This record gives sequence, structure tokens and C-alpha cells, in this order.
Amino acid sequence: MNESVNVSNYGIFNDAIGDVNNLNTGIGNAETAIATCQKQLANESIFMGPIADNCKEELEKVAKEQISAMRESANSTKNFLSSTNSNYQNTDDQVKKAISLAGSTTLGNTQASSFYELGDRAYEGDSAAQQEWIEKVAKIVDSSQYSKYGLKNSLLIAQVINESGWMHTPQKTNDDGSTLSGNNNVLGINTDMGKPIEEQDSAWSKKRKSTQSNVMQWDENGNVIGTSEAMRTYDSVEECIEDYANVLYLYHPECKGSNNLEDYRSFLEGYTPNPNQSTTDHYADIIAKYGLEKYDR
Repeated sequence: MNESVNVSNYGIFNDAIGDVNNLNTGIGNAETAIATCQKQLANESIFMGPIADNCKEELEKVAKEQISAMRESANSTKNFLSSTNSNYQNTDDQVKKAISLAGSTTLGNTQASSFYELGDRAYEGDSAAQQEWIEKVAKIVDSSQYSKYGLKNSLLIAQVINESGWMHTPQKTNDDGSTLSGNNNVLGINTDMGKPIEEQDSAWSKKRKSTQSNVMQWDENGNVIGTSEAMRTYDSVEECIEDYANVLYLYHPECKGSNNLEDYRSFLEGYTPNPNQSTTDHYADIIAKYGLEKYDR
């Protein structure tokens, strides 16, 4: 985004103010000329008599009524132009800031595939690769639409680690040969999460193709059962993150602006209902292990 963009041209106001200043100069010159005439008539009245006195009165009338009215009108016009000029520039600045903000929050086009090589090393436990991976994801999180919800950055990073397995090169596990990571679904969001995707009220709202994926769930006895679910497909990692944030905030607005993990418990425990493990505590461990709290606002 070009921050030097000029939304408006308000130089016309400065030109008009200059014209009014010239007018005021002319009015001042007229006042000086009238005063000179009045002085001359006063000196000559002894010779000219009533004629000089009448002329002097008329000049005084002009000076008091017409010249004064002209000056008042000119000053009023100048004040209006100055105020309008200031308001116009302030509005211009606000629009430019809005444009700049819009540019900075526009969804990016990061592909999960760009993380495969780094993700493979991170997945294998390479601490340097893990830190590099975290830094890259943290920048995406903080610059994406996710940030407008004021949600907890460290939690999102931990979830991407957990759900995508560090976005490492995926195995072909879906019925159609695709993968969640290949479809930029780095958070394992299925088509039934929250509202149906075609009903979502947000910028990315449109019905997308979906892919089948094996999803781990548990029965009431804590036994793992494998199911296949339709999963969402995204054009970018940023779009997936925006989707996630929208769904989370839609049903748990109390999370907005909170860095307290406990405020997310009701969402997290329903998100991955494992009766044998607290999902919130699981993510708290990931956050602590990789020092993710530093990425919170």
C-alpha cells in the first residue's frame, strides 16, 4: 500500500484564502483612501462650506456601513475557508490511514506448502527450525484478519502446531488424494463447525469445495473412534485463520481481547471433546513449552 496516496486535492481552499487576503488588503487600502479624503475635506471645509461637510458625512457613512460590512464578510469567508480546509485535510488524513490499515489487514496469500521443508525439520524436533517456524506463523497471525478480533495469539499458534503438525509435508490420506495442509486448512476446520460455511457472515463467505479427512473423536467411554468429515478448503493460510477467528468469536465473544486462556475453556473443551484430557491444559502446555506467550498483545 502506497502511504503517500493523495485521496483529495484541497489546494483550492488555500487559493481561495489567498484571494480573501488580497480582498482584505484592498479593503484596507480603501479605508486609508477614505481617511485621506476626510482629512482633506476637513481642511478645505472653511472654503467649501456645506458641500465639504456633506461629502465628509457621506464618506463616514460609507466607511462605517459598506467598508465595515465588506471586511466582516471577508473575515467570515476566510474563517469558513480555513475551517473547511482544516476539516478537509483531517478527513483526507483519516481516509489515507483507513486505506493504509485496509492494506495492512488484507488477507495474504501464504500457502501451507511453503512451510513443508521447514515444517519437516520442526516436526522431527529441530529446535532451531521450530523457532523459525513459530516466528513466521506469529507474523502471519499478527498481520492477518485474526488480529481484528483481539484473540490470543499464543493459543492460535499452539493450535496450528497441534492441528497441522508444524505444517510438515503431508501424507495423502483423503479420499480424493488431497490433504488438509494442501488445502491450507491448518486448523482442521470442518464444514459443520459453527454455522454452515455458506451462511457465514464475513468477507470470505462463499461455499467452498470440501475434502474428506479422517478425524479423531472419542466415545463416551474415552475410546478413539475414527470418522470422516467434510473439511473446508482455503485459498491461503490467512483465510483459514480468519475463518477460525470468525467462528470462535461468533459463538464465544467473551474471548475477544482476552489473553487469559481460561476465557477460552468453554470453546476449547467443545472443540476437541476428549474426556480423558483437558484440551485447555494441553494447549497451555504447548504455549509454555515453546514460550508462545511473548506473541500475545
